[in-house]
Amino acid sequence: MGARLNLEAIPAHGQQIMAKLSKRSINSYDGSAIFIPDGIRGARVLDVGCGGGLLAFTLSKLVGPSGYVVGVDGSEKFEGGEFYDSDIFSDVEQCLEVKNNPIYNCYGVSEAMIWSDLQRVAGRVGFSDPYLIYAAETFQFEHEKLKQDLRGVNYACAVYHLIKLAPEQSEGGAVVTYKGTLDNCDESFKWDVDLTFKRNVPVKIDGYLASLLARSKYSNHFVIDECIDKATTQRNQNPFVYLKKLRDEGGDYPKPIYPMDEYNNKFFEGVIDKSM
Repeated sequence: MGARLNLEAIPAHGQQIMAKLSKRSINSYDGSAIFIPDGIRGARVLDVGCGGGLLAFTLSKLVGPSGYVVGVDGSEKFEGGEFYDSDIFSDVEQCLEVKNNPIYNCYGVSEAMIWSDLQRVAGRVGFSDPYLIYAAETFQFEHEKLKQDLRGVNYACAVYHLIKLAPEQSEGGAVVTYKGTLDNCDESFKWDVDLTFKRNVPVKIDGYLASLLARSKYSNHFVIDECIDKATTQRNQNPFVYLKKLRDEGGDYPKPIYPMDEYNNKFFEGVIDKSM
């Protein structure tokens, strides 16, 4: 049962906004007394411990189009959120000269994380293993100084999909069938670079992924049947291995994010010449 809304302390304009919410949303409120400050049009508001978002929703209508409201909550009942990490990753540790050199910060290279560290870092704060959904080379080296400084290190732009949910470990697997009900995914839903679910086609997956699907927003879009047979589903994929596979297969290969065209070559020449 939710906490009582202290309507006597909420101004009329705030009550009018709350009246647009469903009864379920209002009844789910379990915070302390609500207070709505005056004069917040255009303000930037952080609602810490926002719960279901009742106050955040109300404030979002009062700050207007020139302001915004961000709500955060760490309660376990709000797990299941998603995180997409699009960043530049390296395959090995970089030397300090590269990390501390502003030249290489221009293209996000100096701060690149080793791709395998993402799983560990994300796991510490309660996220699932990452699933690779896209990868491409960062840029092509054509300047001799770049080749020399960054020798032995490869870079890739990668996008990973993670879910804020600790998966339930299972020795077995599951057979899942996609219903075709996600927006703009009527016929198929691409989970990652290795797995695409086709509508009404059963697919065997491991228990790790099955638990994520069953306890996140995706649960309503799949029919999930447990099975005792073990299954293997790829996760925490190495973007460099994936890109090599694409090259070896000779199929469509993504172009570098920063192609070394005439503009970029001139840019690097200018920056490097000034730094020497």
